[in-house]
Amino acid sequence: MLEMGEYNLVLFHLEQALQLCLKYRIYEKYGDFPKTHSLKQLLAELGAEVGDRPPSD
Repeated sequence: MLEMGEYNLVLFHLEQALQLCLKYRIYEKYGDFPKTHSLKQLLAELGAEVGDRPPSD
């Protein structure tokens, strides 16, 4: 796909894969996951799982 210049499609599929991976990790820990498509929210949820705090601006 990248060779054909299909960057938007590649990035779309990458985002979908990341969402599924993050939701799976959250589900493993809590038995449920947030019903969101926000990578930022999913990463924050996973960070809370390991005790990380989001960086302060």
